[in-house]
Amino acid sequence: MRMRMVGAIVLCVIGAVFGGCSRYVTPGAAASFRAMGITPEEVASGTDFAMREKMDRKPLAGFPCVIALARVQGPGYSSFSERAYGSGKYSVVTGRTVETDEHIKTLSGLAQVRGVATLNRLVLPERLETEKDLREAAASV
Repeated sequence: MRMRMVGAIVLCVIGAVFGGCSRYVTPGAAASFRAMGITPEEVASGTDFAMREKMDRKPLAGFPCVIALARVQGPGYSSFSERAYGSGKYSVVTGRTVETDEHIKTLSGLAQVRGVATLNRLVLPERLETEKDLREAAASV
């Protein structure tokens, strides 16, 4: 009796597994590449010009590179131990209270990294509005 019960359970499980997988219909129509603007010529030629142009871009930084560090905080940030520099949409904490010399040494030791520099008040503009302000400061280090 017990063998019959086990056999029936095994058959039910096998039936459910194979029965559930034997017929599957996707819930919707296939995507139309023509509606997406992809022509048969583009498919045959591979990647279109605009995409190829983006994929052929070279990195802006040369390697080995120098990493510029900045601790970015909200506008007017201050704590018990730090006061951030700059006004605008964000500010930069120029003191190194979070990152240690060991952290800098670890970053400097990475492959293709020539050095690590921290941004300070000498290179940062007073008004900080966009990430371009940080990029320009980093470029001057």
